[in-house]
Amino acid sequence: MKKRIIIILLIVVVLTGGGLIIWKLTQNKDSSSSLSQEQELEKYLSEKRLDLQKYFVFNLGREVKVGAIKLKHNGVERKTVNARNLAPLLSEHLTKLLGEKKDWIGFREKGKDEKDITGEWKKDKLDWKINNGKDWYIVFDKSKISSNDCNYFRLRGKSTDGKTVYPLGFSLAVLAQPEVQVLRTKKETLQFLKNNDPALSGKS
Repeated sequence: MKKRIIIILLIVVVLTGGGLIIWKLTQNKDSSSSLSQEQELEKYLSEKRLDLQKYFVFNLGREVKVGAIKLKHNGVERKTVNARNLAPLLSEHLTKLLGEKKDWIGFREKGKDEKDITGEWKKDKLDWKINNGKDWYIVFDKSKISSNDCNYFRLRGKSTDGKTVYPLGFSLAVLAQPEVQVLRTKKETLQFLKNNDPALSGKS
């Protein structure tokens, strides 16, 4: 009788132990699958961003370089307060998107032709944002940038007086919502794109 009980107990242990192992394997597989899907989505924030249908996205802290740049025109050099150089991959993708080479971005506030009021996106305050913006993403609606009515995007950089054009740069009004969004986390950025860009519609 005791032997029978012991045998039954051993069978129960083996079965439950095996079930636990199977459960753990299933959990690990689900976790791996979930991680793989997340990693695939994250590619749309950089290497696959041109596959987005409505928006263009870039990382402020990792793809925009700190430090004011100097621009030359007809032998005259001027130092900028709101223009910054771009990382190579971002420059490459913007060049493909816009059809002409782009090396730098000029940050504006609410409009490409409006005077900046707060000064938050120029000089040291801009560099602070870049230095501390490794998780910040800027998303803009690329479907409207060719329109004459577009107020948040300028294809080529311009001097303050508007008389000099700098073709290697472009201007973006980062506070011109809803067309432009400054998002502070990767999670928030992916959620915004899943909710608003057809390319990621239905992706979990």
